[in-house]
Amino acid sequence: MIPKPQERSEKWISTSVPERDWNSSAARLSSADYHANSLASPVLFAEALSRLPENSLVIEISPAGVLQDALQSMLPQDAVTVPLGKQGEPNELDYLLSAIGK
Repeated sequence: MIPKPQERSEKWISTSVPERDWNSSAARLSSADYHANSLASPVLFAEALSRLPENSLVIEISPAGVLQDALQSMLPQDAVTVPLGKQGEPNELDYLLSAIGK
């Protein structure tokens, strides 16, 4: 529930709305509708990554860091990727806190 939707900042790169539609009313706000659309829509991975500036920090929010190989091959060499989870990790909380510390 998002009682007061907020406008997306210029830095927010949407992965569920095509860039040509970023100024539409549905895409301008961080709202329940926006996030529901994000869950139900395909991820526009390549389009989103092409918009990242140099020296970016990319945080992968997933249970197992499954996109690390793809991210590292598609991003500039100076980009840093941080997965918040790792498959088979015995202490997930320590791994998460260590990743946040990076």
